Amino acid sequence: MQIKRYEVQKIQDAMQQIKNDLGPEAIILSTKTIKHSNPPKIEVIAAIDITELNNHIPGRVWCKEQDGERRNGPFGLPQGDVVHQYVEIQRMLEKMGPANDIREEIKSLKDNVELLVDVIGLARFRQESEHLAKMYQTLTANGISKGKTCHIIDEMRKGRLPEKDYVSCLKLAEKTIALSLSKNEGISKTRRIKAFIGPTGVGKTTTLAKLAASFCVDKRKKVGLITMDTFRIAAVEQLKVYAKIIDVPLQVATSKISFEKSLKALSDADVILVDTPGRSPNDAEFIKHIHETFSKDTGAEINLLLSPSMSRDHLLETENYYRLTGYDNLILTKVDECSRYGVIYDLVRHAGKPVGYLTNGQNVPQDIENATPEKLAKLIVNNSMH
Repeated sequence: MQIKRYEVQKIQDAMQQIKNDLGPEAIILSTKTIKHSNPPKIEVIAAIDITELNNHIPGRVWCKEQDGERRNGPFGLPQGDVVHQYVEIQRMLEKMGPANDIREEIKSLKDNVELLVDVIGLARFRQESEHLAKMYQTLTANGISKGKTCHIIDEMRKGRLPEKDYVSCLKLAEKTIALSLSKNEGISKTRRIKAFIGPTGVGKTTTLAKLAASFCVDKRKKVGLITMDTFRIAAVEQLKVYAKIIDVPLQVATSKISFEKSLKALSDADVILVDTPGRSPNDAEFIKHIHETFSKDTGAEINLLLSPSMSRDHLLETENYYRLTGYDNLILTKVDECSRYGVIYDLVRHAGKPVGYLTNGQNVPQDIENATPEKLAKLIVNNSMH
């Protein structure tokens, strides 16, 4: 293995030097900020040893000659090129902290890679079918990430592609997307306690009220409500109004002990819906509180509410945080406020959880509907609620 050390002010400078010295198959072993350097510098350690790296880095296959041919990677690109270098650099730089200049370099590099994927993705699919090239543009414009769009089209290519009718191509895309989404089981019919968690402002209380009305009126269930959201101003009062209109009992719980007392008070209810306070990411105490309150002994079903109107990065980051609760289902709220529904695909594939409901307005109880993979796929491909 040949190892070289570089001191540079910008990552791009190191990348060029590494490429010149070690070739495009070289990898980054480590990066770190050099303390007390003026101007600020970054130490980059790079190495080249294809065989050794292939054996010891899971999931990484580097470009090498086989039978006189160069093996290609994603999107038809030679492996070990800018795409893989970007992933490796990003992985290392994330450990270096929130330095603004580093973040700017990452963003610039990411933008360049995105542009490269766009150009190559379009060229690749256009060689096979104008329908596929148009489909690539449609799905990325709808908000699906470029990598996942390429995966969807690759799955479409396994079947018989429509030769002339683009509408049929759209239908095939819907079918392909629906098959790739988690099979929806919705809100469980057997689990009596149903908790609703999610960030502040996502619409937990309103969604809970819609479902309470649905259980009461449509399913003829005896419903009880519990609110644990005593942090938000007027949150309890808001739910009290809903409870009075729907004519269901409401309990207020501020701890695990009071929650257990509330469950006993609602022992004759068929369904108990639990509202929880919103929390910002990285609140470890809240995660602990959820685990303690909704332990396996309670048999509670936990539903995470997220709005696809959030940016993709924020949406996935938020899902990562709440994943620590071990939640069961997703509920997508404020869907009517979303402009690009493709982000739903990225979220559901990232989470690997079924979607129980979609909410599309503030009206109680009307603006809520069951979600199915087919309905989600239609929404994603058509980029429209209708």
